[in-house]
Amino acid sequence: MEMSKYSKPRKIILLTGIVICLLSVFIIFPVEYSKSYFIEDYILTYTGLTMATLSILYGLTGRSFIKYLLFDFSEPYKVDLEEFMNQNYMFNVSVETFGRLTGRSLSGFKRDFAKTFGTTPKQWLREKRLDEAYYMIKHKKQKPADFYLDLGFENLSHFYFAFKQRFGMTTSEV
Repeated sequence: MEMSKYSKPRKIILLTGIVICLLSVFIIFPVEYSKSYFIEDYILTYTGLTMATLSILYGLTGRSFIKYLLFDFSEPYKVDLEEFMNQNYMFNVSVETFGRLTGRSLSGFKRDFAKTFGTTPKQWLREKRLDEAYYMIKHKKQKPADFYLDLGFENLSHFYFAFKQRFGMTTSEV
């Protein structure tokens, strides 16, 4: 007596999935696209096709793939910290606000920040802003009064003090 590779329920699910796919491609798609412009029709069609595909995959492998469709096990509420900070370091907002914008509590933000950058957020922000200022002074020949606000510094005297402390020279010596 020969054993079948697929059990009877899996064969039924596999055949059902194939039939739904064929119906969707040859009957439902052409009719819906020709007479309807409503997004709900497209969503229903693609949902049916997706479920049919999952049925076929289950029929072939015996493994359920629905959990990958219905559940995202990553942490979608957390923004990629390194990318976000490199794009937004010049905005003069508090560390708490940066944490909230990246989907983290203050302590979670500081913890993830230390893992990613190896330093505290305030120290990194200050160094990043000052490095950008150095570049703008040396290579673009701009004056600090023209850009210090754009880099997130609140006043010019604080900028001059921080610049001299970081680089050991004034902006005019660069």
